Amino acid sequence: MADVGQNNQATSSARKPKRVLACVLCQHRKVKCDRKFPCANCQKASAQCIPAALVPRQRRRRFPERELLDRLRHYEDLLRKHDIKFEPMHAGANQAPANAMNADENSGDDSATEEMNSPRDSRAENSDDAPYVAKNYWKAMVSKPQGIGSEHGTKDEDSSPDDIQEKSITSILDERFDGEEHIFFGSRATSIDLSTLHPEQSRIFKLWQIYLENVDPLLKVTHTPSLQARIVDAAGDISRIEPTLEALMFSIYCVAVYSLGDTECNKQFGFSTRDLLRTYQFGCQQALLNCNISKTDNLESLTALILYLISLKMMLDPRALFSLTGVAVRIAKRIGIHIEALNAKENALTAEMRRRVWWALAMYDDRLSEMSKFKDAALSPTWDCKIPSNLNDLDFREEMKATPTPRNEPTEAIFAVVRAEVGDFQRRSLFHLDFTNPILKTFITDISHGPIRRAGELSDLQKMIEERYLKQCNPEIPLHFMLIWATRLSLAKKFIMDQYSKYSAVPDKQTEEQKDATLGYAMQMLEADTILTKSGLCKRFTWYLHLYFPFPAYVHIVHDLKRRPGGKLVEKAWKAMNDNYDVRFIDADRDSTVFFRIFPRAVKAAWRARETFLGAIGQRAQLPPMLTSIELITAQMGLTFLGTESVASRSSPDTPAESITSSSFFDTSDDSSLSSLSAFGMHPADYWNLSQSMDIDNSQLSWPGMTWNNPVPTFPWQP
Repeated sequence: MADVGQNNQATSSARKPKRVLACVLCQHRKVKCDRKFPCANCQKASAQCIPAALVPRQRRRRFPERELLDRLRHYEDLLRKHDIKFEPMHAGANQAPANAMNADENSGDDSATEEMNSPRDSRAENSDDAPYVAKNYWKAMVSKPQGIGSEHGTKDEDSSPDDIQEKSITSILDERFDGEEHIFFGSRATSIDLSTLHPEQSRIFKLWQIYLENVDPLLKVTHTPSLQARIVDAAGDISRIEPTLEALMFSIYCVAVYSLGDTECNKQFGFSTRDLLRTYQFGCQQALLNCNISKTDNLESLTALILYLISLKMMLDPRALFSLTGVAVRIAKRIGIHIEALNAKENALTAEMRRRVWWALAMYDDRLSEMSKFKDAALSPTWDCKIPSNLNDLDFREEMKATPTPRNEPTEAIFAVVRAEVGDFQRRSLFHLDFTNPILKTFITDISHGPIRRAGELSDLQKMIEERYLKQCNPEIPLHFMLIWATRLSLAKKFIMDQYSKYSAVPDKQTEEQKDATLGYAMQMLEADTILTKSGLCKRFTWYLHLYFPFPAYVHIVHDLKRRPGGKLVEKAWKAMNDNYDVRFIDADRDSTVFFRIFPRAVKAAWRARETFLGAIGQRAQLPPMLTSIELITAQMGLTFLGTESVASRSSPDTPAESITSSSFFDTSDDSSLSSLSAFGMHPADYWNLSQSMDIDNSQLSWPGMTWNNPVPTFPWQP
């Protein structure tokens, strides 16, 4: 008990009363204050007595070392601007621009890191160490003179309360324009409880598993280990999910359902794909509204928007979807995920996810730009985001600061990595810029963005990808099988585009060998697509094959067969086209209307040229099976060859397919060819000067008759 008493006395003695300061007036007049409020002096003078403790303390003077460093940086900047050689204070300060983007990843001083007010308010934005990052206009406007504060970094304590702060403006805008999210998805349905739109717990996990198997391996825009734990927790109490996670969950439901065919969806969930998509897409819209998606700077909200837009692929006109994707691109650029200097200063996991999300968005936007006849897409040489690292999700932990060393063997992210490798080459290649933004060819030869890619380097790229990535893949693994053939298909298309870039203006200057080479690339596209579509290993990735139907290969082959019916590759070309048709259109129905309104008359002209050529040398042409199939299907659909009465409509319903001859099949003299090519990602007069070299009437390149309201057609070719 005595010890307890002593402890209490010691504690009470330690609690000394706070020192009472003299009032403000006594301090100013330098007289003794009795420290009672009001004090005697103030009462005598009939003045207001203000305790000194109530007056804000004056801002502490910045320590001299900070001022010295600021001045030193200022002088170094002046020396750099005037090209005067000097020895910088910090090693590596004047390193080559090509390495400047990685400076924050490998070095940097901790004090500067502490001075960052936000992810975008960093030294990288304004210093000459990262000259390819746009300066912050706002910071330049409110920056202090040297010695008081500089744009290289000042703490909030160095700014006056009277200063106009960027975050203050943002806060006012949020209040002033609160509730305008309806411009994106319409008015928010306030009467609906979002928790009622979530599936039951068992279906949440089933949809998550479908996403992991069908979608995640190709996109890799989510980090499975960390996200799965959050989804498990959220599924336990749907009513208390944070808005960004809820939006991401709904977007996962959407793309998971989108990746299924109608039959599979009915089997697993008891609903058609259309009905289930409609429900989850509505829920995703409301969840995105709750995230203030149009103003967000949250990476998870952006990821949810991207997955939602992918699920819209089969429902919307590509032009409308491309416009919506443009909003996602703008949001991504506002966050800054396309700028490597900003990515590099994040922790390893966040930086990697920023890169993955940007590349997935850029590649999707590029494909939609092809389909909507818009030339300038996000895939351009005007940004410097690195390609994703060849690492597994488990290689990253949230506390990691440095990115692990990429693996040499295939990983979970291998598909996203290789696709980005090809995309990174494409965005700086002559053939890509010729079809998108030719003026950029004069601006991309600097050290940071790398030299412009020449035609010969495309072969080097192909060799590098085969040796570094594809050679190590196991074709018995579905993802590896998909990677091997999808990459070869993509590279073959790049070779075709390169040829078009060279000879679109002067097609007559192509030699026969060059024409055969281009035809060979088109055949490679069809052969690779046939292998992918036919294989059961790629069944889960059919949704991706929908997006990349090889229509440019069809166009080129049909055109070449019409112009050169006696070429040495003719038989192989007809076989490649016939084989691809067999696997792509094995279950034709009315959902395939678009293709059968476009293709028959083009192939008709090519086959008639073949018949004429063989007839001239005394041989008879054998009608390819695909032509018979096309005629029967168009008859069943009630279609005609773009205005020409079909043979079947003039024949008896009992007429066998074998009795339909080539002469009856092609009894029209109309040679008009393809229309609405952009529906398949074919740019009329872009990939090739189609209006001249393909005898296409540009007046036919219109959209009437296109049906885009079916969310998931059974046909993998439809754009």
